[in-house]
Amino acid sequence: MNILILRYKAIGDTLLDTPVIRALYKYIPNAKIYYVTEKSAIDVIKYHPNVYKAMYVEAGFWSEVRFL
Repeated sequence: MNILILRYKAIGDTLLDTPVIRALYKYIPNAKIYYVTEKSAIDVIKYHPNVYKAMYVEAGFWSEVRFL
């Protein structure tokens, strides 16, 4: 199972997601967890042992995204 977490806030919000990531991985151990955040927060999450791939977007990207 693939799980994508999109976090468009800064470092503090990303840090608060770490327990959620641990819980997801505990209950879905074969999951590949992908995490997308802003560049300023990538260092908080990129070495998390349960994150399969951490990616970042430039600041301001989220204001251009339109959700349907």
